[in-house]
Amino acid sequence: MIGRVAIAAILACTAAMAQSEVEQAPPTSTVVVPVVGTVIGANDVKWRTAVELHNDSRNELTVVLTMPTAPDANFVMLPMAPGAAIRMADVAAALGVENGLSPLVVTTNSRRSVTVYASAYGIKGTDAFTPQPIAVSYGSTYFPVRVLRELSFSSDYRTNIGLVNVVAGREVAPEFVQDALVPARVADVLSELLDVGSPRRIRMIEELDRVRAMLGEAGAADRVATMAIALARGHDEAARSAS
Repeated sequence: MIGRVAIAAILACTAAMAQSEVEQAPPTSTVVVPVVGTVIGANDVKWRTAVELHNDSRNELTVVLTMPTAPDANFVMLPMAPGAAIRMADVAAALGVENGLSPLVVTTNSRRSVTVYASAYGIKGTDAFTPQPIAVSYGSTYFPVRVLRELSFSSDYRTNIGLVNVVAGREVAPEFVQDALVPARVADVLSELLDVGSPRRIRMIEELDRVRAMLGEAGAADRVATMAIALARGHDEAARSAS
């Protein structure tokens, strides 16, 4: 009987200690940059990812950076004083990755994460391309779920999202995304487009006509089906000849 009581007491104490440890576990927050890395692209362009961390709080924080899907990646632990900022021109290299891609996980020992900015840029010879911002997922913190700061739209980087603009390879129809969606700006553009004689409206109609010409005549589905049948018949004839 005494043995059972002792065991029960030990289990109760163990459970209480475990509960105490859980309750006293320091809070953390996680930020994810969807993809970072160092790779060589077309025309021998070396693509890299720059990351900036800003501690906007009044407390000293510890930040840990990991690239979970890069097998040869290390982790980096950084102490950050209040108001401090850290910039890594090549975050993958800082974590020991010479060639590869992975999400970047930024963990802060606080309920509120440090602010994270990420951008991709290319280098060819002595020329460096303009950095293009990367969306950052802050999850359940005090910040918005997705942040796209200073996002620029350029046909050079194929960052247009409207189908008309994607087909044209440049901005034909105005795009208003996130911070660019400002009521006054939208009203100014619409007022020009609704004006029958405005140069902007005339130019946009001309560009839309060019996009229509690029798409070809009606009946695209029938033409694709005809091409598919011709290819299938060609393979059949080639197989018969080989046999």
